[in-house]
Amino acid sequence: AYSPNNQDQASRGYRKIEEKSYRRIDKFHTGDTEWQEFAFDVLVTTRAIQPELAHHLEELMKIKEITQDHFEKLYRLDKDLERSSKEFYEVLCQLTGGQAKSLMRGVDASDGLRAWRTLHTTYARDTLARTLRLYREVINPMQCTGADQIISAVSRWETKLKELERHTCSKESHLPEMVKLAALTEIVTTD
Repeated sequence: AYSPNNQDQASRGYRKIEEKSYRRIDKFHTGDTEWQEFAFDVLVTTRAIQPELAHHLEELMKIKEITQDHFEKLYRLDKDLERSSKEFYEVLCQLTGGQAKSLMRGVDASDGLRAWRTLHTTYARDTLARTLRLYREVINPMQCTGADQIISAVSRWETKLKELERHTCSKESHLPEMVKLAALTEIVTTD
């Protein structure tokens, strides 16, 4: 809720979402792989400074269809969320470039939640090319050049495997254990 103390802080220029909190995040321009990394970084940062807003962002990524009045209902229930959304829009504008920035310009009323949803539906599409790329990255991972890289390479492979399993969870069965084992042996160096 929006308490009088919060109103006083808002009138003095107090912001819940500061751009400086997001400065270590690389600017996002285009691409589904880049979107996954960008979205993860933005969610982690937002969760640290504004958990309620992060929750709404995560929910928007899960919902398949949104009604016209979805955002209006959210803002009627929580006026503070509307203010946070506007601040988040300003941050997103600074974190995007190229095609993604063009999408941001098309969002009405400087609405950060709408902008996030627009970016998500544009770049996290469920395409055959994305599915094939995920399979390729899991089945044929990059081989390490040295033994000191094996632990981080296996960690990256496990992350890709989880992403593939999330992506295909309702469509087809998961990879057989022997395929996973074969992929893991590809990571290990020949040394």
